[in-house]
Amino acid sequence: MTLSERDRRALLLLGVALAGYLVFWLATREEASGAIVAPAESIPMLEERLQRVREASARLPLLERQLVESQKALEAYEQVLLRAATAQQAQAQMLEILRALGAEQAPPIEFRSVELGAVRPLAEGLPYGEVLVGVSFECSVDQLVNFLADVAAQPKAIATDQIRIPEANRETKQLRVRIQFAGLVPAELVKSQGQGR
Repeated sequence: MTLSERDRRALLLLGVALAGYLVFWLATREEASGAIVAPAESIPMLEERLQRVREASARLPLLERQLVESQKALEAYEQVLLRAATAQQAQAQMLEILRALGAEQAPPIEFRSVELGAVRPLAEGLPYGEVLVGVSFECSVDQLVNFLADVAAQPKAIATDQIRIPEANRETKQLRVRIQFAGLVPAELVKSQGQGR
């Protein structure tokens, strides 16, 4: 589940409010016994309570800083996602990347057929999904290895889901290859795809 900017701000405010409430609660709570305490005993207890409040308030900036750092790390991690308004647009974006990488090969790899696959959640509880694109083409072994290395080296989260090499032409040493690629997308695209059915 990817958090929107509004949700992130709400969680940040909730964390600050909870920390403030914790400080307030620690400063104002009554002891469970309810017994009247002599003034000589209450001063050390108040000093101890004050010390606890000071320690809690000293940790608050550290926790806020850790939250901001975690949010920045998450944003940097999510740069590899295929960003699009719909799952089909994400598939088209992935196909564009694959075609560009195929064109860079020597000689260029031309896809004979393209199959746009299903959109599915990545795993239970994760805020990501997968879009699938299958391509078929003929190439030599070294072209296939270079193509797969280029796919792995490009910045977006695209990986092979299935590879099939049913037969090879012994005379030309060309392989007939069918590869299904999976691209990582935000979970909203999976949910919107499911609602559209």
